[in-house]
Amino acid sequence: MNRSFPSGQTVTLNGMQMYYVTCGQGEPLLLLHGFTGASSDWEPFVAEFAEEYQLILPDLRGHGRSTNPLSEFTHRQAALDVWALLDHLGIGRFKAIGASGGGNILLHLSTQQPSRVEAQVLISATSYFPEQARQAMGQFTVESQTEEA
Repeated sequence: MNRSFPSGQTVTLNGMQMYYVTCGQGEPLLLLHGFTGASSDWEPFVAEFAEEYQLILPDLRGHGRSTNPLSEFTHRQAALDVWALLDHLGIGRFKAIGASGGGNILLHLSTQQPSRVEAQVLISATSYFPEQARQAMGQFTVESQTEEA
């Protein structure tokens, strides 16, 4: 595979630095990565999707190249960050794909401003976590992850 992932830029939104990539032309398509991931997780799909869509690929708060000054992460806050990015880019209505935690964020986007989400695909997202799962996830942080070769 000789693919080249496009370079992005950083903008200050909601008291954080959000890194994002945009590429392609056409209708806006927002791609949201999962927890502990980054925009580059979508690399295998970018070339094909960019032929038909204007892609918006953010690194969510505390992920990839985006900062998280408060060291807290909620799907609700991440959705507000994404809204701020979309507003910054002048994106009104859009289609979206969210994987895992990105799908959970997409659920928040869909309930916060449903008229702006034209269509969505959720991949391995859940709308509810039982208490035992929430306790276990509370022990799992982005900072506790290590780089793998």
